Amino acid sequence: MQFHNAGWTIVEYVNWFNKHSELERWQFLKGLLDVYKQSVVARGGTEFVKQFPILNLLINNNVSGTKA
Repeated sequence: MQFHNAGWTIVEYVNWFNKHSELERWQFLKGLLDVYKQSVVARGGTEFVKQFPILNLLINNNVSGTKA
């Protein structure tokens, strides 16, 4: 399961999200997306999953304070 890549259970993710601000949540998601992007580039990939552009826009807009 995807959640175990970071060594956290679903419950641990939920607990973390419940204890942090909205901005911290968006920053966390941005970090996950950045790691995904780096992993694609590191393996020589040039294409991302089809959801990447909209997720990237949504997350970056919320981290910067601009609403999508």
